[in-house]
Amino acid sequence: MEEKNNSYVQLALDLHQVSRQISHYLEAIWVADGYKEIKMGHLQALLQLKRGNYTNNELAKFSDITKQSMSRIVKDLVEVGYIQFQDHPTDARAQSLSLSKKGWSFAHYLDTLSLRENIDFEGLRLNLSRFKEDLEKAR
Repeated sequence: MEEKNNSYVQLALDLHQVSRQISHYLEAIWVADGYKEIKMGHLQALLQLKRGNYTNNELAKFSDITKQSMSRIVKDLVEVGYIQFQDHPTDARAQSLSLSKKGWSFAHYLDTLSLRENIDFEGLRLNLSRFKEDLEKAR
């Protein structure tokens, strides 16, 4: 059993390392293409805002992070001009967030981005998706 537990720990470490490598790889491409302010941690908020306007708390829930962590992400993205605040349509006490023109430009860029190297990210994504499903079934 100890050997099996060690393999789970090693897998977790390997996945973390691969995730960091992918983040560094993509961030380097974004910088080269003029999007130096964007970090991997910003993506969940930006991609969710492509679907519509949301409050900070809604974005935090979708991203499965704390409200405080999302507030830092939102603050960063507002400061560099990728998202903007606007009045909430139904709650006068709340503010809604939306992509700015610069945010929409980056979202479009992501949609059309062609990776410059022959790395099978789609195959990796499919395998990880199956692995995630297996983990959820095992709970």
